[in-house]
Amino acid sequence: MRRLFRHKLGVLGLVTVMLVIALTITSFFWTPFDPFKQDYSVVMVKPGTHGHLLGTDQLGRDMLSRIMYGARYTLFIGLVITLLAVVVGTFLGVTSGYLGGVYDMAVSRFLDVIMAMPDIILALAIAATLKPGLISVIASVGAVGWRGFARLVRAETLKIKEQQYIEAAAAYGSGTGRIILKHVLPNLIPTIIVYSSLYTPVAILVAAALSFLGIGLQPPSPEWGLFISSGRTYLSFAWWISTLPGIFLMLLILGLNFLGDALRDALDPRLRGVL
Repeated sequence: MRRLFRHKLGVLGLVTVMLVIALTITSFFWTPFDPFKQDYSVVMVKPGTHGHLLGTDQLGRDMLSRIMYGARYTLFIGLVITLLAVVVGTFLGVTSGYLGGVYDMAVSRFLDVIMAMPDIILALAIAATLKPGLISVIASVGAVGWRGFARLVRAETLKIKEQQYIEAAAAYGSGTGRIILKHVLPNLIPTIIVYSSLYTPVAILVAAALSFLGIGLQPPSPEWGLFISSGRTYLSFAWWISTLPGIFLMLLILGLNFLGDALRDALDPRLRGVL
C-alpha cells in the first residue's frame, strides 16, 4: 500500500475510480431528476439552466441523472466481463501450463488461432448473432477477453512449475489439484490482479463501442456508449449530450489505467527498491 500511494498517477486513478463508484452508489438512493422522465418543456437546455446542472438531452431528460444511472451499467459490465475472463482464462492457463503434453499443445494452438482476430472484430461478430441487450454485451466481450488471461497465466505457470517448492510438494505426495490450488494459484494472484485492472477499461471501452454501434444495450438505457451515440446527431448545437458522457467514460478509463499501472509497479518485486 505504501508503494501504491507513492505512485502519484496511481493515486489520481484511485481517486477517479472511487468518485465514479460513489456516483454509482448515490444513484441507487438519489438522482436530481428521474433519469427516464421526458420533459418536452426543457428539451436540450444548456448545462446550468432550468435547474439542470449538466443540461438535458433531446427528450428533456436530465443529463446528470442519466449519467449517474448509466454508471451502473458501465461498472457492472466491466466487472462481470473481467470476472468471466479471469475465471476462464486462469483455468485454461493454469491447467495447460502445469499439465503440459497434448492438452497444452491443443490449448496453445487454439489460442494462436483466436488471438489472430482483434477483440473488437470478434466481439462484433458474436454480438451480431445475438439479440441486442445486456446479456449480448457481456457474452460477446467476455467471449474474447479470456484469451489474454490464458496466455499470461500459462506463461507464469510454466515459470512457477520449475520452482523447487513445487518439486518438493510433488515429492511429498501432493496431488496435481492440491499443488495447483495451494502452491500455483496463490503465486499467480498478483499477476491476475494487475492484468485484471488493466483489462477492465478495455472491456468497458469495447462494451461501450458495441452500444455505440447499436448492437449492445438499447434505448432507453442510459449506458454511456449508447448515450454518446444518441447525441451525435445534435453535436453542432447540443454538444453536451455526447460530450459529457464521453468525458466521464474517458476519465473512468484513464483512472483504471493509472491504477493498473500503479498496481503493477507496487506488486512487482523487481521495482520495490525503486518506488
